[in-house]
Amino acid sequence: MGTAYQGNQKKGLRPYVHKSKRRGTSERQGVDIRDVPKVEPGNYSLLLLLNQALSYRLSPTNENGEPNTEWIQTDSRSTLRLVAGTIQPTGTDEPRRILPTGKFARAAFLWLMLATAKHQSPKFSTESFLDFLYKFYASGAARLTSEQEAEAIEQLHALLAVQVEAVLTGPTPDGNLVKKAYRFALSSSADWVYSASGAPLLTESTIVLAQPFYNHLATFFVVTGTGPALIQLADKTQSPFTLDALIWFSHFVYQARLGQRSIGPVSWEQLRGMFAPDQTDTRFLKRVKASAFELAKLDKLMMLSAEILEGRGEHGPVHGLIFHPVPCDAFHKSIIDNR
Repeated sequence: MGTAYQGNQKKGLRPYVHKSKRRGTSERQGVDIRDVPKVEPGNYSLLLLLNQALSYRLSPTNENGEPNTEWIQTDSRSTLRLVAGTIQPTGTDEPRRILPTGKFARAAFLWLMLATAKHQSPKFSTESFLDFLYKFYASGAARLTSEQEAEAIEQLHALLAVQVEAVLTGPTPDGNLVKKAYRFALSSSADWVYSASGAPLLTESTIVLAQPFYNHLATFFVVTGTGPALIQLADKTQSPFTLDALIWFSHFVYQARLGQRSIGPVSWEQLRGMFAPDQTDTRFLKRVKASAFELAKLDKLMMLSAEILEGRGEHGPVHGLIFHPVPCDAFHKSIIDNR
């Protein structure tokens, strides 16, 4: 189980093959890096697709100057369509339709996941939303401006109102590929309370997640064990990027364990495109490594199961991650290996 890779090969040499000597394990056989199935963005999880979609800063208007009210992303195994719902963030403004997008949409999505993990219920108060923003998105002692608070609340409204339409292709337990179609809004209802001046009173407002979306979250937390880890991590870290990294590391390692085969290689460029398109590859790599050491304090086995590729294969550079069903041994460098 697991996959060796062609690190630092000289031209003309055969692919490196490693035979594990660990007691109780089967032989680990090396394979050509080209034989490992590539990971398409968003192949496996609707939550990852949503997370990825929110990372793009969409223009509020299209080329005709009209409001952008839908966004579609398609790859070889998945299609995601987001359709804007109608919102009134202050309760007194004109109803309008906007898509959730950018930093505060991602913040709202992470907060929804954290609040769901804490309450273990589709219904909860919005009172902790601004505290979450101040902890993870205000720099130092600086406070968010009133405009930033208003934008964040607007993005929360937009996220809860958005209609999700998705078609995903994935494996069944017996190895067959099937397509699944989903269609739902993120929330089924919301009771927003406002002051006389129209200011939102988040301490008195409540939301109810739509049952299909809540089922996705609850299932993800149960099968990956991410729920308790997310709660612990939110108390310890100051980095929203690390919260995000926990979600996708948990997802990929779980998929590797479920299928009992390695997943990857996933290039740094591909991961950056999925979760941080506004960053350079170098900055993204540094942040992933820093987050990995934080995550190792919660789940070291998970981080030892993520192998880092920094070699040159027969067909060019190989840089990225392979996610294994078992921890890397001494012959394979994990993301938290300082060698």
